[in-house]
Amino acid sequence: MAVARRSHAGLRRQSTGIALISAGAFALATCCAHPQTPAAQPQAAPQTRFYYYKTPESDLDAFVHAVPATDADRLTALRNAFTKVDCTGDRLRTEPVDEKHDAGAQNLICTWPSASPDSIVVVAHYTRHGKGDSALDDWSGAALLPALCLAMQVQARRNQWIFLESAGGRGDAAFLKSLPASAKAHIRAVIALDALGLDPRLRFFTPSDNQDPSLGEIHLEMEVLVASLLDRGISQPQLIDPGRWLDTDDTQPFRYAHIPVILLHSVPPKQGDVPDSKKDLPSVIDANAYDENYRAIAVFMVALDRDAAMLNVADDKFWNSGPGYRLNLDDLPHLH
Repeated sequence: MAVARRSHAGLRRQSTGIALISAGAFALATCCAHPQTPAAQPQAAPQTRFYYYKTPESDLDAFVHAVPATDADRLTALRNAFTKVDCTGDRLRTEPVDEKHDAGAQNLICTWPSASPDSIVVVAHYTRHGKGDSALDDWSGAALLPALCLAMQVQARRNQWIFLESAGGRGDAAFLKSLPASAKAHIRAVIALDALGLDPRLRFFTPSDNQDPSLGEIHLEMEVLVASLLDRGISQPQLIDPGRWLDTDDTQPFRYAHIPVILLHSVPPKQGDVPDSKKDLPSVIDANAYDENYRAIAVFMVALDRDAAMLNVADDKFWNSGPGYRLNLDDLPHLH
């Protein structure tokens, strides 16, 4: 399952690459093009192959390290970033969050369409808080959403992808409240991003309020592990409770609506004191670690797009795991 990388010359832009993930040969091919470039559009692929646009590490690094000082500036920077990846017009909207307590608070929502009404939400908080610059917690997650939106544009997807730049916990609740019941019922899963780029290995966790994870959440955990096999350059993700540094649980309103959720972060136990502290500065975000986190998340998203409809059923893909099942890496021997 080696990863092969090859560059393609002659295309007119070098801001992005097309990553090809083959479930049979597990190959990664890089070329250079914008999704609007006709020559860059790939041919129809068999079901065993997955594609996503790869944003160069240098572009990711430049954006995540340019941390705006105010929430308004952060929102402007994110809006501009989504515009650059063709999320414009009806696809990009803002919504007020809490006019009673904070008239200026807004969510920024990019919806990448699909023929299906089913959707997957990727959420990060963009607002500043804590004693440092709030670069790791939460800007690092928010800054990645435009690149992930671009990643999913290389071919038609089975689900709508909703990228939610949330103005904190109230923003999550406001987003759900704004949806009609039919749209809320079609949310297959929620992926929350926070504190990325501290360490190359991606961590994952499913908050549960002292209850066992739902079947859908167990399957999300399995999916993030299995998806890492699609790119041998990605470290195997690790199941870790973020602990006390996660002062605001981005997933809570969605869990209360009985939607499967998973939290993705990069904080190893020994560095749990960094997020939301005086150390939370742009300098703690490592470019190589951030790029590896990004690739792991993009591969997970592409794989999840295929499997989201099966999350809440005991499908053979997930080893018929039933209620009360807890993920154990020993159940996945092919990962070792």
